[in-house]
Amino acid sequence: MIETQLLRVPTAPRPELEPTLHFGGLYPRLQLSLNTPAGSRPRTAVVFIHPAGNFLQQPNMRPLTERGFATIGICTRFAGNDSSLSMEEVLLDLGGAVRFARQQGFERVVILGESGGGSVVATYQSQAEHPTITSTPAGDPPDLTQEDLPAADGVVFLAAHPGRARVLTDGLDPSVVDERDPLATDASLDMYDPRNGPPYSPEFIARYRAAQDERNHRITRWAWAKLADLEARGGLTRDVQFPVYRTGADLCFLDPNVDPSEREPGTFRGDVAFVNRSVTAGGLARCSTYRSWLSQWSLSATNADGYAHAAHISKPVFVVTLGADQGVFPRYARGYFDAVPHEDKELVTVHGANHFLHLQPAKMAETMDLIADWLRRKGF
Repeated sequence: MIETQLLRVPTAPRPELEPTLHFGGLYPRLQLSLNTPAGSRPRTAVVFIHPAGNFLQQPNMRPLTERGFATIGICTRFAGNDSSLSMEEVLLDLGGAVRFARQQGFERVVILGESGGGSVVATYQSQAEHPTITSTPAGDPPDLTQEDLPAADGVVFLAAHPGRARVLTDGLDPSVVDERDPLATDASLDMYDPRNGPPYSPEFIARYRAAQDERNHRITRWAWAKLADLEARGGLTRDVQFPVYRTGADLCFLDPNVDPSEREPGTFRGDVAFVNRSVTAGGLARCSTYRSWLSQWSLSATNADGYAHAAHISKPVFVVTLGADQGVFPRYARGYFDAVPHEDKELVTVHGANHFLHLQPAKMAETMDLIADWLRRKGF
């Protein structure tokens, strides 16, 4: 049996710090769930987070709780709507959950970033240990060097990519030549044009990846210019939303030889060509604002590059990659493992598992056994 409490707790270190300065206020009340084995009080709490996912009932928490650990699931202030998401404010939400765990008397707190949560826990732990971020890229609060972000005792990356900017760019369709017209494309850069593959040649891959990066930079330059224009007009309107077309175009979707793994061709978001061309089906960054683009999606501006921050983590790290994952690929896990500067780190692969463990009971059990074993071996 598992006991679950649904709670609202402050994200600020002091309850009186709750100004309304941004979406939800810098220090809104955080929704979280606390799950414990019935009749016992574990020493360790494991905090699950995704920047835009509602993790109050994240299905991976139950099997870990059944293995003797407390789990905490977070519903960030941006859950279900990331169009104005600020990665810096997501870090405040995670800080509120870690602080809550400490206040509840748990001796150890481990933060677990699944999928998009990977860059959140990497950036959070880096800033808790060595704070450097003084604002969002656009100059908005919070100043993390002035925040009380309690450090975790360990970090787990589960099927985690290196950050929203990188994973979006790996899926940006570089054939788009006009951001206002999703049908205006360059066929020589279209991964869905059979003349280009699959399989894709090394020359095409290199040209394609470079063009993806350039499209991200092009949107970033435009966002900076639009913010400057708003400021020049008096600053009464500080932000504007805009669409981003064709974001489902990672070469890995159609060619298993690009970053080889056990996966089948395709993507867990649905038919790959349809997802790429659709304005609603399963794509990233379909709608963003200028300021949010810089914070979460821009390669050159974001403060939340998971690899860069993993290089500043001093605590034990466990990296789990799922062998048949169609959206988070082996290079992502290896990137985290290589970035961690110390030797108290491990990298494991759950062979045959895809991105959604709750649909694979045997693979779920295998994965949670690996995580629970690591937690116990590390004294958690």
